[in-house]
Amino acid sequence: MKFPFDPRFSEGYEKRQEGMKYLTEKLAKYGLELFVYFNEPRSMPLAFFDDHPELLGYASNGYGTLCLSNSSVRNYLRNSCAELVKNIPLLGGFFTITASENLTNCRSHDPAGGKCPRCTEKTAAQVYADVNRLIWEGARSVSDSVRIIAWSWGWQHDIMPDVIRLLPDGIDDMTVSEQAVSKMIDSTRTEVLDYSISVEGPGEYALSTWRHAHSRGLGAFAKMQINNSWELGSIPYIPAFEKPYRHLSRIIESGICPDGLMLSWSLGGYPSPMFEIYAEMYSGKIPALREMYEKIFPDADCEKLSEAVHLFSEAFDEYPFHIRCAYSGPQLTAPANLLYTEPTGLTATMTCFPYDDIRSWCGIFSLETYAAHLKKMSEGWDQGLKVLREALSGRTLSAKTAELSDCAEACGCHFRSMYLQCAYIILRNGLEYDTQMTAGEILAKEKVSVMETVRLISRNPSIGYESANHYLYTRNALLEKLVNIDYVCRFAE
Repeated sequence: MKFPFDPRFSEGYEKRQEGMKYLTEKLAKYGLELFVYFNEPRSMPLAFFDDHPELLGYASNGYGTLCLSNSSVRNYLRNSCAELVKNIPLLGGFFTITASENLTNCRSHDPAGGKCPRCTEKTAAQVYADVNRLIWEGARSVSDSVRIIAWSWGWQHDIMPDVIRLLPDGIDDMTVSEQAVSKMIDSTRTEVLDYSISVEGPGEYALSTWRHAHSRGLGAFAKMQINNSWELGSIPYIPAFEKPYRHLSRIIESGICPDGLMLSWSLGGYPSPMFEIYAEMYSGKIPALREMYEKIFPDADCEKLSEAVHLFSEAFDEYPFHIRCAYSGPQLTAPANLLYTEPTGLTATMTCFPYDDIRSWCGIFSLETYAAHLKKMSEGWDQGLKVLREALSGRTLSAKTAELSDCAEACGCHFRSMYLQCAYIILRNGLEYDTQMTAGEILAKEKVSVMETVRLISRNPSIGYESANHYLYTRNALLEKLVNIDYVCRFAE
């Protein structure tokens, strides 16, 4: 809707609503509905509040919240949701996030402090529930069928029961299934917030949240990643099928089965074999994986394919997962990430440009642990590839089976390149870790991985793509990497 406090900030909203309306109509032809990711009310630059001081709540880093203790802000949030539902009648609903990276409500970045002068008497649980209540009131004033899903992402564990207790009766809860699951990787304990396939859920936090929701008569949803994640998001899916299979099996066996699943974030929405496997599992009976392989890949030797997937799953269990590694590491661009003869001093960016910032890649892990686990993962995956090639050798492959081969081979190229780049930087920087390879050997192996990725992307354009960042690398970027390797080789020995 028109931003009531300064219409300049909402220019073009009518066109955007028309676009959403068109999308809902298109989806409806396939029995699908659109849900809006709602991260509101968004903060404004502090200069905005020079003319609207009565709206300012919590201020931080040059931005301030639109305080929900102000009736005008409450009306704005409620009415904007009502207008969306009215103008887009086929809208399925909203899923909300009230404690995200973005500054929104007055407790979104200040759950315990109460730095907003108007909200000092309100707890974070009350504010989070209030945001969802206003959205629910606005949407339900127009339609009884529109759904509101309150995502618990970012809620502090101790306040989760209070938020759920305060939510309106018509709202559903959604929780990251693997949230708060911990795992020892060598001597380091990692814990999941989101985006993990290698560290399997469900966690007790999610199970407890679903129990609380069901006890209140609310719906409960599980947010998961089943195709890929930020562990490797530039390949359509990671064929370590045993891990997401075990994840859902444990959810079902817990007896606290969610009412629905969100199967990806911006990445991982590809129509992969895991969609078929999950659909079968959620229908009531948990099938054996071998049974599903025979159904989905009848043109393969499914005994060997089962063995290959087992090796992939075991290899992927070696992934040194932490959210900082997932955001900063080289996994998304690995074969295309350029090498440098000297340290660049550049800092890895979130999910796009890792450069040679190996300290950021390692996250909470020591260099030794990070590099060693990349090596184990790469070598284990290569063992699986050998078996998969045997399973497919000499056969006329269906499109699904050919895609499985492409995804598995591309994952192998990425994992191999991740380790080789670590090994190169370790040697270049004179760090204390024995790679057991010379720089020349590392570069020769990296060149093979890049050339294999060129072959894969030339026949399968889904390789290298992720919907939020689009193409993380293209064929030309890989060709540039080959030139880069040849250049670096001059300085290697």
